Amino acid sequence: MRELQPALAAVPAFSTGLVTNTLDSAWSGKCPDNPSGRAGWGEVVADASFKTSLSKGQVTSSVDSVLTRSGWTRHDQSFGPDQGPVAHWTKRLADGVLGEAAVYAVPAGSTSWFLTATARPPGFALPGC
Repeated sequence: MRELQPALAAVPAFSTGLVTNTLDSAWSGKCPDNPSGRAGWGEVVADASFKTSLSKGQVTSSVDSVLTRSGWTRHDQSFGPDQGPVAHWTKRLADGVLGEAAVYAVPAGSTSWFLTATARPPGFALPGC
């Protein structure tokens, strides 16, 4: 969690309605109803929702500036069919786990934004209950 929380500093200056959330990893037992699931540690999450009048390009540029200075590498990706690319970064964390961060408007084209940083710790659980 210590390595993900600083990503929240990438929220653009003068944003309003800032709400942050952090979720540390917790142990999850194997679901007896899912033969392909397994017990393990849950995902670590640090996220922020905020509002800004900045354009998509300005928000993305602002977040990119902060994250790249902190060692994150940008490579945008699409998270589903018929969805355009989302600003996306990765960073190899101290324990060797890959951290991921993304920022996007919710809904697309609005002034409401979501910035999230996540990591799956070693022994990540495969949920399924």
